[in-house]
Amino acid sequence: MIQNFLSKFKKTKKTTIPYNSKLIQKFEKDHKKVIQLTQETTKAIEDQNRQKIQNSLQNLKMALLGHFMEEDTVLYQYLKEYYKDNESVYALILEFHNSIKEIQNALLEFLNKYTKQDARYDAIFEKEFNNIVNALATRVESEESNLYTLYIK
Repeated sequence: MIQNFLSKFKKTKKTTIPYNSKLIQKFEKDHKKVIQLTQETTKAIEDQNRQKIQNSLQNLKMALLGHFMEEDTVLYQYLKEYYKDNESVYALILEFHNSIKEIQNALLEFLNKYTKQDARYDAIFEKEFNNIVNALATRVESEESNLYTLYIK
């Protein structure tokens, strides 16, 4: 009788990283925070408020660093382990992981450059900022519609 009862539950693969049912909700909340911070930066640029630009970029940097670290240490490690026997899904996960590394490097280079005290917030900065925002928007949309569905059970 107990065996019959237990057989009704879906078995999951064992992984060294535990599944967290709230992880994707947290990441989506992180994304909303990043969007809010980019909007604050855009407003500060429009107002030509140097201090607000610098503060919002610093806040954006901290939010992104935390998010990237958690994605690397929890999400990608879990997905790689969980899908290691499914070649096509595993390849997709690796593609996502490799492409985010490129985005992370570009973002951190941009943020390190423009959070310095002597940073210039000119037309070049605005162009680079818009490119970063567009790359982030594309990435967020792709993660939420493709990658995160692989994690949700």
